[in-house]
Amino acid sequence: GDFGDVSDRLKIRESLKCKSFKWFLENVYPEQFVPGESLYFGEIRSRGKTNICVDSQEIDDGDKPIIGYPCHGQAG
Repeated sequence: GDFGDVSDRLKIRESLKCKSFKWFLENVYPEQFVPGESLYFGEIRSRGKTNICVDSQEIDDGDKPIIGYPCHGQAG
């Protein structure tokens, strides 16, 4: 998007010697999962049943079983 002139913000970051968000994730919150670059992105839709997509359902222990779920367009 068009964020306008951000040069003042960049000067502030430089003067405060701010670290990058990548640095934060690697040094402060290394346990946070960061997904890599995806080759593909989008929905997997059923041809047999209308409006049913492959989805993942996260449960408390971190496992994500694959389920059929109404398509919601949130790529999840």
